[in-house]
Amino acid sequence: MSEFIRYNLKPNFRVLGKKVGKRMGEVKSALEHVDGLAAKTELDKTGEFKLALADGEVVLTAEDVEVTISQTDGFNCQSDADFSVALSTVLTPELVEEGYVRELISKIQVMRRESNFEVTDRIKIFASESDKLAEVITGNAEEIMTVTLADEIIFENRDGAKTWDINGEEIALAVEKV
Repeated sequence: MSEFIRYNLKPNFRVLGKKVGKRMGEVKSALEHVDGLAAKTELDKTGEFKLALADGEVVLTAEDVEVTISQTDGFNCQSDADFSVALSTVLTPELVEEGYVRELISKIQVMRRESNFEVTDRIKIFASESDKLAEVITGNAEEIMTVTLADEIIFENRDGAKTWDINGEEIALAVEKV
Protein backbone atom coordinates (compact mmCIF):
# COMPACT_ATOMS: atom_id res chain seq x y z
CA MET A 1 0.00 0.00 0.00
CA SER A 2 3.03 2.28 0.20
CA GLU A 3 2.39 3.57 -3.32
CA PHE A 4 -1.14 4.66 -2.30
CA ILE A 5 -0.75 5.75 1.34
CA ARG A 6 1.87 7.88 3.08
CA TYR A 7 2.20 7.99 6.85
CA ASN A 8 3.35 11.30 8.32
CA LEU A 9 4.60 11.68 11.88
CA LYS A 10 4.30 14.90 13.86
CA PRO A 11 5.38 15.51 17.42
CA ASN A 12 2.72 15.55 20.12
CA PHE A 13 4.13 18.75 21.62
CA ARG A 14 2.27 18.46 24.92
CA VAL A 15 3.70 15.02 25.70
CA LEU A 16 7.00 15.13 23.83
CA GLY A 17 8.00 18.58 25.12
CA LYS A 18 8.56 17.19 28.61
CA LYS A 19 10.64 14.35 27.20
CA VAL A 20 12.97 16.17 24.77
CA GLY A 21 12.88 19.79 25.96
CA LYS A 22 15.07 22.07 23.83
CA ARG A 23 15.61 19.31 21.25
CA MET A 24 11.97 19.65 20.08
CA GLY A 25 12.93 21.58 16.92
CA GLU A 26 15.43 18.91 15.96
CA VAL A 27 12.89 16.13 16.68
CA LYS A 28 10.22 17.92 14.61
CA SER A 29 12.61 18.32 11.68
CA ALA A 30 13.77 14.69 11.88
CA LEU A 31 10.15 13.44 11.93
CA GLU A 32 9.42 15.35 8.73
CA HIS A 33 12.12 13.35 6.94
CA VAL A 34 11.57 9.91 8.47
CA ASP A 35 10.13 6.97 6.49
CA GLY A 36 6.58 7.14 7.85
CA LEU A 37 5.65 3.57 6.92
CA ALA A 38 8.73 2.13 8.62
CA ALA A 39 8.16 4.27 11.72
CA LYS A 40 4.48 3.32 11.97
CA THR A 41 5.28 -0.36 11.44
CA GLU A 42 7.88 -0.23 14.22
CA LEU A 43 5.48 1.61 16.54
CA ASP A 44 2.76 -0.99 15.86
CA LYS A 45 5.13 -3.92 16.44
CA THR A 46 7.16 -2.79 19.43
CA GLY A 47 5.34 0.23 20.82
CA GLU A 48 8.33 2.48 20.21
CA PHE A 49 10.41 4.01 17.45
CA LYS A 50 14.04 5.13 17.64
CA LEU A 51 14.79 8.48 16.07
CA ALA A 52 18.41 9.29 15.28
CA LEU A 53 19.38 12.89 16.07
CA ALA A 54 22.71 14.69 15.72
CA ASP A 55 23.39 14.50 19.46
CA GLY A 56 22.05 10.98 20.03
CA GLU A 57 19.04 8.76 19.70
CA VAL A 58 15.55 9.47 21.08
CA VAL A 59 13.07 6.68 21.74
CA LEU A 60 9.53 7.74 20.82
CA THR A 61 6.29 5.99 21.77
CA ALA A 62 2.84 6.17 20.20
CA GLU A 63 1.91 8.88 22.72
CA ASP A 64 4.88 11.00 21.64
CA VAL A 65 3.78 11.34 18.01
CA GLU A 66 0.65 11.88 15.94
CA VAL A 67 0.42 9.67 12.86
CA THR A 68 -1.58 11.07 9.95
CA ILE A 69 -2.30 9.43 6.63
CA SER A 70 -2.24 11.11 3.24
CA GLN A 71 -3.45 9.41 0.09
CA THR A 72 -1.98 9.45 -3.39
CA ASP A 73 -4.06 11.68 -5.70
CA GLY A 74 -6.64 9.69 -7.61
CA PHE A 75 -7.08 7.01 -4.92
CA ASN A 76 -9.30 6.53 -1.89
CA CYS A 77 -7.67 4.22 0.64
CA GLN A 78 -9.13 2.52 3.68
CA SER A 79 -7.45 0.23 6.18
CA ASP A 80 -8.71 -2.00 8.98
CA ALA A 81 -6.29 -4.08 11.02
CA ASP A 82 -4.13 -5.97 8.49
CA PHE A 83 -6.40 -5.33 5.51
CA SER A 84 -6.15 -2.32 3.19
CA VAL A 85 -7.92 -1.33 -0.01
CA ALA A 86 -6.99 1.34 -2.56
CA LEU A 87 -9.78 2.37 -4.91
CA SER A 88 -9.03 4.44 -7.98
CA THR A 89 -11.24 7.53 -8.16
CA VAL A 90 -10.13 8.48 -11.66
CA LEU A 91 -13.00 8.71 -14.09
CA THR A 92 -12.09 6.82 -17.23
CA PRO A 93 -13.91 7.54 -20.51
CA GLU A 94 -15.73 4.21 -20.08
CA LEU A 95 -16.99 5.18 -16.61
CA VAL A 96 -18.11 8.60 -17.84
CA GLU A 97 -20.00 6.96 -20.71
CA GLU A 98 -21.63 4.49 -18.31
CA GLY A 99 -22.74 7.45 -16.20
CA TYR A 100 -24.40 9.04 -19.22
CA VAL A 101 -26.16 5.76 -20.05
CA ARG A 102 -27.45 5.37 -16.45
CA GLU A 103 -28.73 8.96 -16.46
CA LEU A 104 -30.43 8.55 -19.85
CA ILE A 105 -32.14 5.35 -18.69
CA SER A 106 -33.24 7.08 -15.48
CA LYS A 107 -34.77 10.00 -17.38
CA ILE A 108 -36.57 7.69 -19.81
CA GLN A 109 -37.97 5.64 -16.91
CA VAL A 110 -39.22 8.85 -15.24
CA MET A 111 -40.97 9.78 -18.48
CA ARG A 112 -42.57 6.30 -18.68
CA ARG A 113 -43.99 6.78 -15.16
CA GLU A 114 -45.16 10.34 -15.92
CA SER A 115 -46.98 8.99 -19.01
CA ASN A 116 -48.69 6.34 -16.83
CA PHE A 117 -47.40 3.49 -18.97
CA GLU A 118 -47.76 -0.03 -17.67
CA VAL A 119 -44.54 -1.71 -16.59
CA THR A 120 -44.76 -4.06 -19.59
CA ASP A 121 -45.66 -1.44 -22.23
CA ARG A 122 -43.26 -1.27 -25.17
CA ILE A 123 -42.16 2.24 -26.20
CA LYS A 124 -40.40 4.32 -28.82
CA ILE A 125 -37.83 6.83 -27.64
CA PHE A 126 -37.37 10.14 -29.43
CA ALA A 127 -34.16 12.05 -28.80
CA SER A 128 -32.90 15.37 -30.14
CA GLU A 129 -29.49 15.19 -31.69
CA SER A 130 -27.05 16.25 -29.02
CA ASP A 131 -23.69 15.24 -30.54
CA LYS A 132 -22.21 13.76 -27.39
CA LEU A 133 -25.38 12.06 -26.16
CA ALA A 134 -26.31 10.82 -29.64
CA GLU A 135 -22.96 9.05 -29.74
CA VAL A 136 -23.58 7.57 -26.27
CA ILE A 137 -27.09 6.46 -27.23
CA THR A 138 -25.94 4.92 -30.52
CA GLY A 139 -23.09 3.03 -28.84
CA ASN A 140 -25.34 1.75 -26.04
CA ALA A 141 -28.69 1.48 -27.84
CA GLU A 142 -29.16 -2.21 -27.10
CA GLU A 143 -28.73 -1.74 -23.34
CA ILE A 144 -30.94 1.36 -23.24
CA MET A 145 -33.67 -0.35 -25.27
CA THR A 146 -33.53 -3.54 -23.18
CA VAL A 147 -33.81 -1.74 -19.85
CA THR A 148 -36.53 0.71 -20.93
CA LEU A 149 -38.50 -1.80 -23.08
CA ALA A 150 -38.00 0.35 -26.18
CA ASP A 151 -38.45 -1.06 -29.66
CA GLU A 152 -36.54 1.77 -31.28
CA ILE A 153 -34.73 5.03 -30.70
CA ILE A 154 -35.46 7.76 -33.21
CA PHE A 155 -33.27 10.85 -33.47
CA GLU A 156 -35.81 13.59 -34.14
CA ASN A 157 -37.32 16.46 -32.21
CA ARG A 158 -40.82 15.66 -31.02
CA ASP A 159 -43.55 18.04 -29.86
CA GLY A 160 -43.93 17.82 -26.11
CA ALA A 161 -40.39 16.51 -25.63
CA LYS A 162 -38.91 17.17 -22.23
CA THR A 163 -35.49 18.82 -22.07
CA TRP A 164 -33.00 17.28 -19.65
CA ASP A 165 -29.55 18.30 -18.50
CA ILE A 166 -27.51 15.13 -18.28
CA ASN A 167 -24.12 15.81 -16.75
CA GLY A 168 -23.89 19.16 -18.52
CA GLU A 169 -25.22 17.90 -21.86
CA GLU A 170 -28.69 19.02 -22.90
CA ILE A 171 -31.07 16.65 -24.69
CA ALA A 172 -34.80 16.64 -25.46
CA LEU A 173 -36.46 13.26 -24.92
CA ALA A 174 -39.96 11.98 -25.60
CA VAL A 175 -41.52 8.54 -25.18
CA GLU A 176 -44.47 7.04 -27.00
CA LYS A 177 -46.30 3.78 -26.44
CA VAL A 178 -45.97 1.36 -29.36
